[in-house]
Amino acid sequence: GMYCGTADAGRAAIAPLLAVPSARLLVDKSGTYPEMNHWLEDHPYELPQDLPDHVCESKSSGYIGRTLTKAQWQAAIDYFVTSPNTYSMFYLEPYGGAIQRYPATDSAFVHRNVDADLVADVFWTDAAERERMEAWLAGFMDLMRPFLTGAVYQNYPDGSLVDYPQAYWGTGTYARLQQVKQTYDPGNFFRFAQSVKLP
Repeated sequence: GMYCGTADAGRAAIAPLLAVPSARLLVDKSGTYPEMNHWLEDHPYELPQDLPDHVCESKSSGYIGRTLTKAQWQAAIDYFVTSPNTYSMFYLEPYGGAIQRYPATDSAFVHRNVDADLVADVFWTDAAERERMEAWLAGFMDLMRPFLTGAVYQNYPDGSLVDYPQAYWGTGTYARLQQVKQTYDPGNFFRFAQSVKLP
C-alpha cells in the first residue's frame, strides 16, 4: 500500500495490519508518487510471498462504483478468510483525483468515475485445486457483484466476459477504437481473442 502523508503517520495507519502474526512489511520507503512508482518498477517482489513451484493463477476484477461501508468490507474479509489455501489475495486500486478530472470521452480509458478497482487472485497447482479455487473466486465475486459497475479494467483481461467491448471500453469509445483500427490496421494484423474488431 501507499500512504499520502508522513512516514510516521503511514506506519501508524498500518500498525493494526502489522499486528497480524503473519504480516510482513516488504517495502518501507518514502518519496513522491513518481519516485515510488519508479522504485517499484526496478525492485519487484512476489505477491503473495513464497508461492509453491509450478503454481498457476486465476483472477477476476471489477470496478466498485461507490464507497462501501465498514460492514460491507467486513463481509468481504469474512469470506476471504474461507479461502481453501493461503495464497489467495484481493486488493484495491483507489481512484479519484487526477483520474476523475480527465474527461472519460477523451481517451480509450473510460473508467474514471468509480471509487476503486477491485482485483482478486487465486493460485493453484493441480486440476482439483483449480476447481476449488476458481469456485471460491466466483463466490467472492458474487458477494461483491452488488457493488460493481460491470466494467473491467482492460489491463486485467477476463476471457469469460461475454461482452468484453462494453466492459472494457463502453459503446461509444469502442466504436471510435474500431474506426482507428480501420484506419491503421485494415488487415487486422493485431488480433487476439479480445482485440478491437474491424467495424
